[in-house]
Amino acid sequence: MNDREKWQLVIALELKTMVKKAVWRQVKTSKLPESRKPIDSKWVFKKKKISVYHAKLVALCYNQIPGVDFFDNFAPDVNDTTFRCLLVLAITKKWDMEVIDIETAFLYGDLDVEIYMKIPSGMKEVFGVDSNNICL
Repeated sequence: MNDREKWQLVIALELKTMVKKAVWRQVKTSKLPESRKPIDSKWVFKKKKISVYHAKLVALCYNQIPGVDFFDNFAPDVNDTTFRCLLVLAITKKWDMEVIDIETAFLYGDLDVEIYMKIPSGMKEVFGVDSNNICL
């Protein structure tokens, strides 16, 4: 399997997960409220290790309006130093610990506002969606 096929496979897996979790639905552009503008989107690709491909669909939030499209930013993530400190603390206090990694953790979050996002290029070929549609 060549690189292109591997990227297509991880994109299909990402989209399948989003559909399964009902992350978004299609809305006609004509149904968009007048006060709202759709946010652009793009694919971000990363080769994590040798032969480990990762693709993520991201919203390009540079045209979001504070108080309308979002109210705050929050991205829980643990860096190596924090994790090691927690590990040392757990060992010294004899705590029971369990570490889990949820690959699609961001899909479980709830938003307080509706975000309208343009369908990225390539989605039409994958899902057969109309380019006049946007994601909600």
